[in-house]
Amino acid sequence: MNKTVNAVLIDPFAQKIKEVRVRPQYNADIYLHINASTFDVAEFFPRTVNRSGEESKVIHSVYVDDEGLFRQNQRFWFNKYTGQVLAGKGLVLGLDDEGNSTSCLWTTKGVLDRIVWIGDRASLSVMGQLGVLDRLPRTPQI
Repeated sequence: MNKTVNAVLIDPFAQKIKEVRVRPQYNADIYLHINASTFDVAEFFPRTVNRSGEESKVIHSVYVDDEGLFRQNQRFWFNKYTGQVLAGKGLVLGLDDEGNSTSCLWTTKGVLDRIVWIGDRASLSVMGQLGVLDRLPRTPQI
């Protein structure tokens, strides 16, 4: 059975966030959504949930193109939680206690509130030279 889970796709080219379905056990689904042939996994903002009266933290990761920094005509975005600049599309998924991908518990608005669009390589360069990247809002780690 090909179980699908909810994921949130970050598209810095269109500057849009949308919900998608993926089969996390098939890397091809991830590659398709982020337009890549290899991926890297970065930390995304964890989500606190109430399970049976107890609060627990659900870790979330974002899958990005492993070669994204080297691609021409790239678009960038900033993760407010980690302070990282990431290149290209990102796919946010949750992680279970064993490290397997599960549905993203963030809404599209929740993901959008936790990132900042940067733009193209020239914008990234100017922002870096002017120190804007150091002043982008950060969400405190919990």
